[in-house]
Amino acid sequence: MKPIISGIIIAFAAFSLCAAESAGTDKTLVVWVASANLTHRGGSALTIQSGDQFDGIVFGELQAGKWMAGSDFHKRTEKAQDKYVPETADSKTMVQMAIVYKGDEILIYRNGESYASYQAKNIDLLSPQNNIAVFGLRHVGAAGGRFSGAIEDARIYSKALTVDEIKSLQPNRKSEIEPYAWWDFEGDKVEDRTGRFAHSRMKNGAKLADGKLVLGENSVLVAAVTEDDAKIATRDPAPRPPAPPYVEETPAMPKYVPANWLTYHLAHPGPGVGMPGDPNPAFYY
Repeated sequence: MKPIISGIIIAFAAFSLCAAESAGTDKTLVVWVASANLTHRGGSALTIQSGDQFDGIVFGELQAGKWMAGSDFHKRTEKAQDKYVPETADSKTMVQMAIVYKGDEILIYRNGESYASYQAKNIDLLSPQNNIAVFGLRHVGAAGGRFSGAIEDARIYSKALTVDEIKSLQPNRKSEIEPYAWWDFEGDKVEDRTGRFAHSRMKNGAKLADGKLVLGENSVLVAAVTEDDAKIATRDPAPRPPAPPYVEETPAMPKYVPANWLTYHLAHPGPGVGMPGDPNPAFYY
């Protein structure tokens, strides 16, 4: 009996558009931040996100009062945080927090001093053209977790800064090293000084005041490359990160079929007017 081809399976693979030259996995996130509530859990002072993947300067998610390198499903987060020092600064004191992603290592600094360091398999979140920056929420799409406080300055660098380079940074002053993105929150409009994230949307009481981004318990700011992405990431009822484009693919049979592949026979429940387009076949093996 000749085999009958009853259909073609089409797979859709989601991927992020990348810049012509990949930024690589090295990066540095820096903020000058004052926490308004040290009991809040799981919010972020600064997150870089692409699709469902993110890295962020997260506060108190796993252990109350402690800063950490937040990530999707904690893939790049150190879970043993007993040695992490709880934050004690009051709501009027700005603290510089920096997270350096260097090779397969993550280093966290507080006011230029080592806070934590560990090994992790870092990922490239700077090359995707649909990435977003998030303030307040741990990431767009998070089920919970908020951060309240004031952020005087926030930056992303596309390289792993040294501790001396981190110490040399001053809020509201341009650094010798060109940032990937930079917000000084001066004026009456959120503006990325590099021009990369040209569109921003604030929600739930987020505001600019006295040269700072002020976040309440449920506030969020999202900065995006396009206006549509900023709207998608902040819309109700369930905001989601901008979806990357889809690529249609038709799977091809490999030249040499692995011996351990199972053999399936696709049986249609016909005959009938639904053949061969009925979407309810069954697999037998």
